[in-house]
Amino acid sequence: MNTLENKAKFFALYWNQRVLIRNINNPQYDDKIILSAYNYDGWLDKSVVELKSLSSISDEDAIEIAKLYGWDLKKPYVKLTDQIETIRRKLLLFDEGKINIIWNVYLFLISKGYAVRYFNLSTDRLMDHGWIIIKN
Repeated sequence: MNTLENKAKFFALYWNQRVLIRNINNPQYDDKIILSAYNYDGWLDKSVVELKSLSSISDEDAIEIAKLYGWDLKKPYVKLTDQIETIRRKLLLFDEGKINIIWNVYLFLISKGYAVRYFNLSTDRLMDHGWIIIKN
C-alpha cells in the first residue's frame, strides 16, 4: 500500500488545495503550494501534504457536517464540538442506507483540508508512511 502510485492517488484527493510541501527535508520549500499537475513531477517521494486534524474541526465545519447528517441543531443537548468522535466513527462505518451521507461528509472534510483515512490506512499510518503531517 505504501507505494508512490498510491501516494499520488491519495494526494489527488487534495487537488487544487494549498496543502503541499514539496520537500519536507529542504527548508527552502517551507511554504505550502497548491497541489496541481504543474508542480507534481519528480519529487513525489519527498513530498507531504499538511492537513488539519479532525480534533481541530472548526465550529462552522462541524455545523455543516451536522446539516449533512440531518441532525437537529435546535435541540439544546446537541454540542457540536462533542460530535467529533461520532463523525469519526460514522466515517469508518459502511451502511448502504447512509453511504451517500457518509461519502458527502468524507468529501466535505477533504475539501476543507482535514486528514481522513485512505482505504485501510489510518491518519497515523499515513503519517508513518510520510504522506501527511498534521498542522499544529
